Amino acid sequence: MRKMKKFLCAALASTMVLAMAAPSFAAQGDPGTITIENAIIGQSYNVYKLLDAIQNQDGSSWAYTVNVSWAAFFATDEAKAYFTVDSVGNVAWKGDKSEARVKDFASLALTYAKANVINPVATQNKVTAPEVTFDGLGLGYFLLDSSAGTLLSLDTNSPSKNIKEKNEAPAVPSKSVTSIINGNTNMERVGELTSVSIGDTINYRIVIDAKEGAENYVLHDDMDEGLIFNVDSVQVYKVSNQNAPLDVPVTPENNYEVVTNNLCGEGCDFEVKFTSAFCTELKKEDFIIVTYSTKFAPDGTVNSGGYNNKAHLTYGNGGTTPDNPGNNDKVFTFDMPVLKYTGTLDTNGDIANGTGLAGAVFTLSANADGKNPIKITGNNGAYRVAKIQTGDVTPENSQMITPEAGTLKIDGLAAGTYYLTEVTAPAGYNKLEAPITVIITATVTGEGETAVVTKTMYEGTEVPENATNRINVLNNTGSLLPSTGGIGTTIFYAAGIILMAGAVFFVVRRKRA
Repeated sequence: MRKMKKFLCAALASTMVLAMAAPSFAAQGDPGTITIENAIIGQSYNVYKLLDAIQNQDGSSWAYTVNVSWAAFFATDEAKAYFTVDSVGNVAWKGDKSEARVKDFASLALTYAKANVINPVATQNKVTAPEVTFDGLGLGYFLLDSSAGTLLSLDTNSPSKNIKEKNEAPAVPSKSVTSIINGNTNMERVGELTSVSIGDTINYRIVIDAKEGAENYVLHDDMDEGLIFNVDSVQVYKVSNQNAPLDVPVTPENNYEVVTNNLCGEGCDFEVKFTSAFCTELKKEDFIIVTYSTKFAPDGTVNSGGYNNKAHLTYGNGGTTPDNPGNNDKVFTFDMPVLKYTGTLDTNGDIANGTGLAGAVFTLSANADGKNPIKITGNNGAYRVAKIQTGDVTPENSQMITPEAGTLKIDGLAAGTYYLTEVTAPAGYNKLEAPITVIITATVTGEGETAVVTKTMYEGTEVPENATNRINVLNNTGSLLPSTGGIGTTIFYAAGIILMAGAVFFVVRRKRA
């Protein structure tokens, strides 16, 4: 028992001596904490430990050594421009400590880590809260990488550090129709919407409000069937003012790629993938402008509800801009029903006394004299604007004939003024002397996805009280002109016969007398 007491006393004395002799530095293995404030939901955060550190008790002194995973990096000439490492491994910063220079070093270190597969010491993927905490890191000099941007922070935890996320999510890209290339009608803007004719080329412009530290930017575009994307039309511009003239586009090489196959987004028609080199050079005040064109060429039934073209941006590690109805630039197209009739119409526009007339031949033109008709395709009263308007205009590709009921309809027209010309009247009826002026207007109520476009169509330059969305074309028969074999000579023949009969009567009577 006495021997045991002596052993315990000796052990306690040794512990006290060691404690007194120990340097006043916190051990490297002490828990170290980094907390990220204002984290972006859905993004991921990586922590790289470049240097190990120990700190004296009051926090006034630090000693750094290279973390074993980063030994090869600090041996490079690039890293030596920023840090010195002495013969016993002590690390010190070299040169000025300006923010720009520190940032350049951080970018250098992060690029090296990704190229040489240096794993982070801690990771939190697709965070779900605005505050992210990393515990048990120990003391050190840390590089924090946010998937929303190339660099979040480069700093020492002592023993804990709060860092505010400074990267910003990019804004929802805005899209607009800039022009319509059209040989038949004039483009008419309808509030935020546009009306088009089949065969038109629609030029679009997308503006992306880029953020400094951008990473993994991919523009996704999804358009309704009937809008045919022209892959060769894509141009990309980087400007500091979104309203600046677009003079010199960015070359695709090393900057972006237009992809139409194996798309990463569901339902997309094409994607513009921006390279890491392009994203790294983006500044806070930069805008990315993407321009391209589509051809309006629907097949089958024309959609009276409009044709949508949506765009969104993904960035970082799966971040995405939210869907925004205001970002959808719909285009609308309209139809023109025609009734060829004789007789009268009632107040509802139905034939009251009369009938629809078959066999009337019409053309439609954007010219007041009815010349240079729009090319049409279809038959049996169902017609639509032809997708291709180039080449010679012939009766076969421009004329429409009313069927038995006297009705026909032309689909795929933009809002605007048209001239309906009767080329041939039905048999027995007079042809119209001049083209009929037809005006299609459109009214928008609501915005974005809830927008409703109402078409009004009428004849002439003023809206009549009984305007309908059908063009009613009245034909009259001409009065029958007199002819040599008509009733005019018959009267004279009858009178002559009566006179001759009278003369015979008097002659016979006189002989009897």
